Amino acid sequence: MCPNPNRKIFETLSNNRTEFSIKVSLLEIYNEELFDLLNPSTEVNKQLLMSNDPRNKQGVIIKGLQEITEIDRLKWDLAILTCTESLQVTRRSLEEAWRDLESTKQRLSALNVLYSTASKHNSEVQQRYAGQMEAMFAEMQKAVEEQAALARCHAGMMEQETLCEEMKRSLEEHEQELQEKLLAMFVLGLHQGSAAGCRGQL
Repeated sequence: MCPNPNRKIFETLSNNRTEFSIKVSLLEIYNEELFDLLNPSTEVNKQLLMSNDPRNKQGVIIKGLQEITEIDRLKWDLAILTCTESLQVTRRSLEEAWRDLESTKQRLSALNVLYSTASKHNSEVQQRYAGQMEAMFAEMQKAVEEQAALARCHAGMMEQETLCEEMKRSLEEHEQELQEKLLAMFVLGLHQGSAAGCRGQL
């Protein structure tokens, strides 16, 4: 999660005295399985269901996710802390984490801002700040993509390092084999020379 865009959302809405409420859910998708990071119980995760959103052709609905409602900055920070602790508890090894970023793992975050019907300027506020919020989430997406690019770079470096180690071991094995062959040829030459000397004396 990127803290600056999230903080900016609260500041922008609060500075303009906009009436709003926010519901937050934290979801992880790993190997085509759903994980509720606010409630990491195995039984709860088994009951999570994904379906298409009838109101949005490109959206989805996750049924069974725990939600935090009437959230403020403090509750948001606590939610992020809970999410981080859940990820740390379930974190795999470093190598698997790099593979996760490279392959099937994606973290999805979304903030649903619901404007109060009592506000007189709801439509105006939505139009004014919709672009800013889209830019903020674009920044978050960019950060995720940069992290994935770094993961690919690291994986490539690890692969090259492994290849170099294998080549080094192969060269050492060939060098040892060559030394053994040269030693065998040298010993064989000594034996042949000794045999020829004996025949000459006879």
